[in-house]
Amino acid sequence: MRRTLAETIRLRSSSLSHPPLSAYVKEPRISEVSVSPAALSLQHNFAWAFGGNVVYAACQWAVVVLLAKIGSTEMVGRFAFASAVTFPVALIANLKLRDVFITDLGNKYPFEEILGLRLALVVLATLTMLLICTVAHYGRGETSIIVVLGVAQLMDCISESYFGIMQRYERMDRISRSLMLRSILSVGALALLLYSTGSLLWGLSGFVFGRLVVLFAYDAAPNTFALIGVDRQVPWTLSPRDTLFQRLRPQWNPRNQLKMLWVALPLGLGAILVSVNGNVPRYVIQHHLGARELGIYSALSYIPQSCFMVASALGGATFARLAKLFFADDLSRYKLLLFKLMVICMAVGLAGLLGCVLFGRSTLTILYKPEYAQHVKLLIWLMGVGAVSCLAPCLGAALTATSQFRLQVPIFVAVTTTSLVASVMLIPQKGLEGAALAALISIIVQLFLTFYAIHWVLRNRPHDLKGNMSPLLRLLFQSHQ
Repeated sequence: MRRTLAETIRLRSSSLSHPPLSAYVKEPRISEVSVSPAALSLQHNFAWAFGGNVVYAACQWAVVVLLAKIGSTEMVGRFAFASAVTFPVALIANLKLRDVFITDLGNKYPFEEILGLRLALVVLATLTMLLICTVAHYGRGETSIIVVLGVAQLMDCISESYFGIMQRYERMDRISRSLMLRSILSVGALALLLYSTGSLLWGLSGFVFGRLVVLFAYDAAPNTFALIGVDRQVPWTLSPRDTLFQRLRPQWNPRNQLKMLWVALPLGLGAILVSVNGNVPRYVIQHHLGARELGIYSALSYIPQSCFMVASALGGATFARLAKLFFADDLSRYKLLLFKLMVICMAVGLAGLLGCVLFGRSTLTILYKPEYAQHVKLLIWLMGVGAVSCLAPCLGAALTATSQFRLQVPIFVAVTTTSLVASVMLIPQKGLEGAALAALISIIVQLFLTFYAIHWVLRNRPHDLKGNMSPLLRLLFQSHQ
């Protein structure tokens, strides 16, 4: 009987000789790249992911517009600074466990245990936020804003566990509906509370409300677990017939969860470093220029996010397919799909840059206040950074799909270090345009290192090697299974 790919790559050999490569791995047929019967096509997944990201980005943008219109530039700056503090810490609870779950084609990590590890990390992230506020001597008002916004983001992390099921079975439509629902509810509640009270703290409590409703009513709903029915090999016990309490209840297996943590830790550290890297200019602006300038920079930064969301949608929609192509050793289709993603992302970024050049001043005047329109040159700089950044999601998805998690840590250490040095050197001298230039330098370093890492992984893929595998290479290959 023909040995499957999963079985062949687990072969162990005690011999130090060099047997033929075929003794370890058989070439899989393209038909072995299985797609779940519940899965949508790549086109439908992209359409849903794009729609979800557009609504999510529009609502995030609407928050800034509401704060600028109803509140003040300083209020925008306080929100931006709280986001810069809480988002990297919330990634402790995220830890990219969704990616680990999706690429776990051997079903070593049951969903319930992933959920248990996630909840433990939520507790750790909450304590970390409180510790940061204490050590930094933030005032009661600033601490309250950070904590409330942090709670909302940690609830997103819990929803990420359920998103793992949806994305594993290539159902980006359910993820997109969740993003749309939580975004619209959150912004609606924020607008009502902000207009009624004039308080940023009460406004942000609307975020918590929106996330809580969608988590219970949609993310953990029976239809999410109905997707599991198409895969009889998974070792999960949950089903659509279970109660809400059962669908929210974690399981504890410390030994296996420590293994999960060890696998996810490099990827999670990479995500945290990415977040810190993106917020480094904000930290330096807050320190050197103050909340008002940070508010202007942050408000303008949301405009390039529209292009970045398109690229993120492409990366999310194709991530599971890239992983399946890579592990089935169908590298030609893997490379072709990645090339198409890069071409589309570059086109989207250039279109956004052209739009800012032509309509930047009028856009700023309509969306915000006249004082923002004085910074159209900064907007063009930021849109240039956004255009280049559009390549990051597809390259990041392609590298993560190879399960090369630890390889990403040194990449983002280098990127974050570059961002910190560039920000400290440029922002005091050039102001907000220096922040944009620092962001551009760091994203260029990130793209170069990520592209080189993908090239290295593909070049050293054991199936492509000529001749025999060395014992060291064989050991490294087996360690990823």
